[in-house]
Amino acid sequence: MKPAIEEKAKDRQKAGGGSGISGKQKSAEPSQKRDEIAKLAGVSHDTIRKSEIIEEKATEEKEQEQTFRRNQRKVSNLSTG
Repeated sequence: MKPAIEEKAKDRQKAGGGSGISGKQKSAEPSQKRDEIAKLAGVSHDTIRKSEIIEEKATEEKEQEQTFRRNQRKVSNLSTG
């Protein structure tokens, strides 16, 4: 569902020549895409943005952990071989 809403948002941006942002909230800029997702979820667009940030950070941390584990195995292999 999110990709379909994102596509509609991109179409609106192209038609309007930009994002059309008129007001700001401290942690998230309002957008029709985020508003639509928030409405479906029953939360504010700010909550949606916060969840996006959490998802991004979790992905970064997972990648760092995987790199750490690979390096740990390399060190272990060097010390035993």
